Amino acid sequence: MDSMNMAQQIPDDEMQEGMSIKELLHILKVRLAWIIVVFVLVVAAAVGYLQYVTPMYESEVTILVDSLQKGTDFESMLLGQSTAKISTEVELTLSRSNIESALAKLDLSRYRTEDGVSYAVEGIVGNIKGRTSVTTVKDTNIVRITVTDQDPTFARDFANALAESYNELLGSIARNNKTIQKEFIQSQIPINEQQLQAAADALGRFREESNYIQLSDKSKLLSEKIAYFQLRREPLALQLREADLIIQAHEGTLSSFALETPGYDEVLADIDMDHLLESYMQRSRELIMYEAIQEGIPEGSERLFVLQSALNQLSKSLLDRVTLLVAPRGLSTDPFIMVTSQELAKAMHQRAMTEAKMSVLESIEMTYSDELSHLPILERQLLDLQRDVQVYETLRMRLMELLEEVKIAEAAVAGSVTVVDPAIVTANREGTAIPVSPNKMLILAVSVLLGGALGILLALLMEMLDVTIKDEGTLRKLAGPNRPLLGWIPLMSFNQDLDIPSLVVHNDPLSFESERYKLIANNVSFGTMRNNQRIFSITSPGMGEGKTSATANIATSMAMNGLKVLLIDGDLRLPQLETFFNLKKSPQGLVDVATTDISVEEVIIQPLGDIPSLHLLPPGLLPPLPSAIFNSTEYVEMLDHLLGLYDYVLIDTPPLVFASELMAIAKHVDGIALNVRAGISTKGGLRELLDNLDLAGINVLGVIFNGVIESKMGGHYSSGRYYTYQGSSYARRYYSSRYNTGDKEGKKASQSTKVRNSYRQNFLKDLKRREKSRNLGTATPIHPFIEKRDPFQDDDHSSKPISNILRKKIEDGNRDYEDPLAAIEDDPRATGRIEE
Repeated sequence: MDSMNMAQQIPDDEMQEGMSIKELLHILKVRLAWIIVVFVLVVAAAVGYLQYVTPMYESEVTILVDSLQKGTDFESMLLGQSTAKISTEVELTLSRSNIESALAKLDLSRYRTEDGVSYAVEGIVGNIKGRTSVTTVKDTNIVRITVTDQDPTFARDFANALAESYNELLGSIARNNKTIQKEFIQSQIPINEQQLQAAADALGRFREESNYIQLSDKSKLLSEKIAYFQLRREPLALQLREADLIIQAHEGTLSSFALETPGYDEVLADIDMDHLLESYMQRSRELIMYEAIQEGIPEGSERLFVLQSALNQLSKSLLDRVTLLVAPRGLSTDPFIMVTSQELAKAMHQRAMTEAKMSVLESIEMTYSDELSHLPILERQLLDLQRDVQVYETLRMRLMELLEEVKIAEAAVAGSVTVVDPAIVTANREGTAIPVSPNKMLILAVSVLLGGALGILLALLMEMLDVTIKDEGTLRKLAGPNRPLLGWIPLMSFNQDLDIPSLVVHNDPLSFESERYKLIANNVSFGTMRNNQRIFSITSPGMGEGKTSATANIATSMAMNGLKVLLIDGDLRLPQLETFFNLKKSPQGLVDVATTDISVEEVIIQPLGDIPSLHLLPPGLLPPLPSAIFNSTEYVEMLDHLLGLYDYVLIDTPPLVFASELMAIAKHVDGIALNVRAGISTKGGLRELLDNLDLAGINVLGVIFNGVIESKMGGHYSSGRYYTYQGSSYARRYYSSRYNTGDKEGKKASQSTKVRNSYRQNFLKDLKRREKSRNLGTATPIHPFIEKRDPFQDDDHSSKPISNILRKKIEDGNRDYEDPLAAIEDDPRATGRIEE
């Protein structure tokens, strides 16, 4: 057999090219129905959602909030500094007490749900906190409270009521703070007056007793500096006491909730806190010295700016560290507990910073005091007494001023919230409220885009998961450019009332389907005759892909052209040709010729009475090892003998994936044609078949594309077109782990190979039909070499009597014949049966 003209194959990685835009458009065109279905479903879901979802309305109130910390810091009050952060106040906006207070201000019976249920019914209002949001404008004290609800009137009224109750809440807190400050200042004034009176009396007695009145310039300077630092320490001492009170109050509050928090001493023991406080004290000392010597220092000194920036950063780091250390050791989302923890952290931070500043001031004051100690005793005593009087007088004046300010502030407190823009109901020109959700146009637009995108993704996913060969472009890539397409066969429906429904070239010779088979037969015969090739076979990647129908129709077409053609049923596991021609099963055939002394002429039959040049060699007795038959010398000698009788020998072979004897058959043929069924044959199966044929050096004549719907081709066959498929004829797949064809414990066999549902159903239906009709042929075959004088002529011209011996031999089916392979199989001493 000539295999030197074997087409060179392109490697798989070269055949796997990227998808072109044209191919992508073809995929979308073929899967257009799925894309439309997904698109309609998504849009329908969006429309249904819009029909049943409850519209929600939004109302917003804008308020200006004053900080509760404003004016509560004694150092800030005494030295003219203030802060205006409102993070604490914002946290209180959605507190439980504030929401309950706002709801109490409303007559809930006035509001109704979409179903007409009153809001006064318990549980109807629902999680109003989850439908309320609070936002702040950056770097301002402006707060926006937004309420979303299905009743636009309720959303408006509740937003305004929430702002009102919030104002009352902050007002009560502010009044409480002012009252505490007033009481604290009032308690400090008598103490200060006693200290001032004692200092003035001591100064008067000293002057009367010592007659020492004037101080030196150096003494005055030292006295002024020491007085300056003492004045700086006094508000810090008050602030320190205030911080202690706040810490105690907040620790008591948190302990009532069974929350553990570290004490102040534990916070100071933290290593990071120690390092931060040490750095803070160093920079504070330098800054205080700069502030004490104001003359000669430029206002915008770079060093002062650097010190202030460093101190601010250290203060922030200290606050962050304290906040982390005093965070509640437990899970709590209560805004009140969170605010209390933050206030405790601020109080501890204030105490730590105050103690650090006082320590720095004391150390600097001690330096001046040491220098003052070297002055004369009388001058030093006078200096100390004058300084005490000066400090207590200054402090008394400031306390009196603060007391008046706090009284005024306490009396003037009416709230810390100013409504800038009250909440309203947004309505259109007709006065109908405009819902904020659902946004119909947005949802419809998104559904259109999402439906299209999901449809396209589904189409691409289905294409990716579909491992079958559906178009010529994919087939040519897999087969390679040097393996021609012998032709394509349309998908056909058959008239089951005919004797041989699938033999279209015989049933309707002038039909379009017949012409397709004739074209393939011509391509095969012309291509092989030029190279003197006369024996070839047709196989397919898998079972049930139409190779038997293609082989029979091609052979019949050749025979109708006057060629002598022999069909050999080479599928010794699941023979099909006799069933295809509606013939009764022959008792003898190919296996008997290869294993006994029966001549091949005795078993050859004529399947069609009106086509005498078409003969069939049935399989006969099915052997346990089919590959042994095709590897035997008797089989090779038989083929050589048949070439002297016939113009062409066509062998119907089993697929490689289910029967390994295909390679044994292919070694003795001049060429092999591959039948690929559109939508059924898999890419992997075709690759495996081609790889094995290449490895064995088998000549591949070309590819037959079977089962194509002609209406999808626009009247012609062009590259890249896609086709849909319907079930026609399939065969049971056997000897494969892919299919479980046997019953087990009374359970039905299950199919595991995945194909499209419609094709799978058609496959199973057709499979049952074919299984029922297997070996149920009704026609009695003709033995042309026995019953006719000329086996290739009509009976009318070449009939001859058949001997009784041959007739009996045919009818009895050679009952005396003993299968040699069966004898070997039954021999217990045969190799492989038992161990020696």
